[in-house]
Amino acid sequence: MKRTPDHIEPLWPSTITLSVIVLAVIFAWFDHVDWATYLFAAFAFLMGLWRVLARDKAPWKIRSVAFDAFISFGLSIGLVGTYISIMAL
Repeated sequence: MKRTPDHIEPLWPSTITLSVIVLAVIFAWFDHVDWATYLFAAFAFLMGLWRVLARDKAPWKIRSVAFDAFISFGLSIGLVGTYISIMAL
């Protein structure tokens, strides 16, 4: 017997996302901002890759597959690029 409505996504993707956020905050709190940045970037890249591979079966669907993948890949590249450029100053 299914206890949740069909329009509610499963809980595990949100739990993984929350865990990554908490871990990155802990890294940043202990002055490992580079680890936190790379963790966010890797997670965004993996979510974009997952969206491309899973297509309509992915737990997160904002717009089209191309839009979601573009935002995820752009976020990961932008985070790393911004961090490296700030550290180069």
